[in-house]
Amino acid sequence: MVARETGVVFLGRKLPRRQVHWLQLLAASCLVFLLDATVVETGWLEATDRAMWTDFANSLGQGGFRVVEGFSLVGVVKHADRYLTGIAIAGMLGAMIVLMLRGFAFTAAVLLVSNTACAATVEIMKRVLDRQGPPLTAWTPVGHTFPSGTAALAVVFFGFLAATGVQTAGARHHRWTIALSIVAGTAFIVSSLTYHFPTEVIGGVAIGLAWLSFMEALFWWPLRRELRQEPTYVGEDWYRWHGMDVD
Repeated sequence: MVARETGVVFLGRKLPRRQVHWLQLLAASCLVFLLDATVVETGWLEATDRAMWTDFANSLGQGGFRVVEGFSLVGVVKHADRYLTGIAIAGMLGAMIVLMLRGFAFTAAVLLVSNTACAATVEIMKRVLDRQGPPLTAWTPVGHTFPSGTAALAVVFFGFLAATGVQTAGARHHRWTIALSIVAGTAFIVSSLTYHFPTEVIGGVAIGLAWLSFMEALFWWPLRRELRQEPTYVGEDWYRWHGMDVD
């Protein structure tokens, strides 16, 4: 067995290229959020922001607006009865339970921590960057805030499921999981535009990507090992973990 170095040096340590890609996405997401927050706080694009949102809402009409809104977390909670709300919550927890039943307990735990941490970050940012405003329309359930929590959680939750599908052993059989995660995540992000300005949605997506990439980069090795059901002994995996290709 001959090891050949193919990794990338990061902070004095050689890391696999895929892990470095997650770190690069983390840095880019943080930069986008900082720029977006600056735009929101200074009001540089406030008129354009409102105009874009108005065009979006008018293009849907009230009926279409309510349909799109129904895909969002706020739409489910505000307009559904308690049984449907319970089903929605159970569906999100169900993904974690399925992962645990399949033997991916660590992956399920990371998913739970990712969503919880992201939700907490969004709430902190909403308090720090106070942009609480009145409802944008007569039928919008809540006032708009920065950043969008729906967009952030959609990126973390469905992005994590998609990444899990890619890393799982026999990933060819998980194309539907990946495709449905992307479609569902996109639907939630678009639905958040029913009660958020575009800049608020961009901020939510940026926070979601930041948390997703941070957790994936931080736990890249144990997640990959569990999902691919790789051995835990020190061997070829050890070389790959240290950024070395094995012949």
